[in-house]
Amino acid sequence: MVRERSFGAPIMIELDTIAVVSVDPQYHPSERKVNDLLHTKLNVSFDWQNLELDGVATLTLKPWFYPTSRLILDAKNMLIHNVRMVADSTYDLAYTYDNAYLDIQLSRTFSRYEKYTVEIEYTARPEMNVGGSDAITSAKGLYFINADSSDVNKPTQVWTQGETEASSCWFPTIDSPNERMSQELFIRVRKDFITLSNGNLVYSDFHDDGTKTDYWKQDLEHPPYLTMLAAGDFMISRDFWTNQKGDRLSVDYYMEPEYAPYAFRVFGSTPKMMSYFSEILDYEYPWDKYAQIVVRDYVSGAMENTSAVIHGEFLNMTDRELIDYDYENIIAHELFHHWFGDLVTCESWSHLPLNESFATYAEYLWIEHSKGRDEADHQGLQSALGYFEESRYKRLPLIRYDYVDKEDMFDAHSYNKGGRVLHMLRAMLGDEAFFVSLQTYIKQNAFNDAELDHFRLACEEVTGQDLAWFFDQWFLQPGHPELSVSYFINEEDQKVQAVVRQLQEDVFPTFAFPAKIMIQTPTGPVEHDIFVTEADQLFNLPYVEGIQNIVFDAAGTVLCQKTEAKDNSWWMHQLKSNPYLPARAEAFDHLSTTELANEAANEALRDNFWSIRMDGLQTLLAADSIGEEPVDYISSHLTKDKKSVVRAEAIQFLSDRRPSKLSSPELIKNLTTERSPAVMSASLLALLETDPKNALVHARRLSSDNLLIDVVGIVLASIGEEQDIYFFNTTVDKAATRSVIQSWSYFLDRQPVAYSILAFPRMLSLIDGANEKWWVRAALYHAIGSIRQRTQTDPVIMQSEKSEILSRFEDVYNAESAPFLREILDQYR
Repeated sequence: MVRERSFGAPIMIELDTIAVVSVDPQYHPSERKVNDLLHTKLNVSFDWQNLELDGVATLTLKPWFYPTSRLILDAKNMLIHNVRMVADSTYDLAYTYDNAYLDIQLSRTFSRYEKYTVEIEYTARPEMNVGGSDAITSAKGLYFINADSSDVNKPTQVWTQGETEASSCWFPTIDSPNERMSQELFIRVRKDFITLSNGNLVYSDFHDDGTKTDYWKQDLEHPPYLTMLAAGDFMISRDFWTNQKGDRLSVDYYMEPEYAPYAFRVFGSTPKMMSYFSEILDYEYPWDKYAQIVVRDYVSGAMENTSAVIHGEFLNMTDRELIDYDYENIIAHELFHHWFGDLVTCESWSHLPLNESFATYAEYLWIEHSKGRDEADHQGLQSALGYFEESRYKRLPLIRYDYVDKEDMFDAHSYNKGGRVLHMLRAMLGDEAFFVSLQTYIKQNAFNDAELDHFRLACEEVTGQDLAWFFDQWFLQPGHPELSVSYFINEEDQKVQAVVRQLQEDVFPTFAFPAKIMIQTPTGPVEHDIFVTEADQLFNLPYVEGIQNIVFDAAGTVLCQKTEAKDNSWWMHQLKSNPYLPARAEAFDHLSTTELANEAANEALRDNFWSIRMDGLQTLLAADSIGEEPVDYISSHLTKDKKSVVRAEAIQFLSDRRPSKLSSPELIKNLTTERSPAVMSASLLALLETDPKNALVHARRLSSDNLLIDVVGIVLASIGEEQDIYFFNTTVDKAATRSVIQSWSYFLDRQPVAYSILAFPRMLSLIDGANEKWWVRAALYHAIGSIRQRTQTDPVIMQSEKSEILSRFEDVYNAESAPFLREILDQYR
């Protein structure tokens, strides 16, 4: 799963300058295995009016070890109509049900050598289920999207989300990650709907009532939380992957018809990823097919359902958007789960990093393979920063048995930190040993559940090393090293020394880890291996003539936060000449806080990696004063940069700091011939500053371009006329982004108040439809607040209209439960 990058507020205690999460210790063991779920057959149809699923679940099981006459299933908020034993004859079974667990009394006691089959007729009521987390924002299991087709801008769909334990919201099961089953799904839908589920589509049976039943079957076993279905108006773009035997496997991309023409641009690298991951793991992709589907209103980022991945609508992309950015990291993440998560599954949520850390590191691996080391290191740096941000208020072990809620495991520890720990392990073991260790772990635990020790033992078996020390401190202990590194050169004695001090609070361990120290000279860089084991440690390094710089961990391998005590001339040399992106990025970060910030930014503009060029532009944009040399270079080179987002940033810079360097003809050319949305947006905003008349002309011309809606809204909000209300009236229903709503509100403030009164009911309607998008609600609250204030002071407006607006505003206030959103409304009361 790819999570959304936001986190809830933890419980904290203060330890000097660092906050540590404190939780009530509550041990969460792996689920006890009483019965073993072998096979699930589901026959389902949908009640679109009542948002329910009618189903028959036929489950085949056997006792795990001890004889039993009882079966307890997870089944959340269902209506249970009947429970039967299916044998030579079918007969009813006694049961009790408390809206969470279905407790079935079997007809007799069964031994572990005996299979038995029960059939459950039920109605799933997903709207009765509440919950969710920052990573997975809802736990209903089954989601009806635009069920009544009332929203003309949104397709009608149904889809599921099982992780963590929400599959039991739509079918009775043993909803635990250490359970595995094969499955069959019979899905009855409108005949014009396309369906997707795990495994292969065996057949479609069409009925006289305008419906059809699609039969999907997966013979290979997987955990119940990975069971999925989706149905709606999709187009399938068919691709394939050829394995080493020469057999073709279906690789399909399901998208809305509007975006289907771009499916191969969005997902086209998938077969290459399958080959690459199969090769490095020495284990070919093991499932029946590989499909990816993009759905609306998804409750997370993406989900690795076995052979049938769900992606959120952010992957509804066009070829133009792909000029600026892509999501191949997420596509790689979900694919890698088909080994780490689907093939080998964490035995409990305490061991979630065995799923998510590996999938996160797969992002690095794929980018390194396809785009090069610098691009991969950029991803690694961003991932580490995500963890460090979270570590400001939360530092816990990766493997956690005492979480408050299982959803708490889906955080920047399990994803970001775990991925960087694997990167350290790879650097320490070496590539060959690291990948053979992955291969061994996968082969030894395929189609089974695993815990951390399984991976540690695989690494030890391959390398012949005792690695308990590494796994203990990085997986089972909290925190990370906080380092202070200083260097001493004695040319007379020809000594080079490095002192590494660990400064983290005593509540965290003193870490042991290998690292490299690079010495840069005119003849080139040389790296020396060290092994840090103490809180305060001195290292003697070989002396060389003409030392220009010394860098600790230039490649950014060690997961640590560090400061290095050295002269700014060394930092500047590091920025200019270090071969590793992390070292250059670190040098720029340091220099940007010094008196050399502008000089460093000027140098960064010439870096061969785009993110550092961007950093240089942004630093100069914020500078108090800048010379003409960097401005000329930006104008002559970066406005033509090969990376579109750098071109866009360069245009924004010139618009803000040297508008004379931008000509209207060039900006208009960008708006007519450029395909990058980022460059077009920057050009239109620049035109707004330099040539407002032409900006309005081109904003109107581009108002139907869905990729430029936000920037068109900004222009019209600033200088638009009454006639431009049409843009907002037609746009807010199909693209109610925060930016569009803000522009709409600013535009209305400049128009006769009657327009605001007419807009008020529509804003209220949009609030009702933005339950899952707090940022949209926030913008709408400012908008209705502005209307409330404006109308109450206008002497022309009738008192009845004022009272109605006041009353409806109070209704919104009373319905909002989030304190920070109520604070917005309070500003206008």
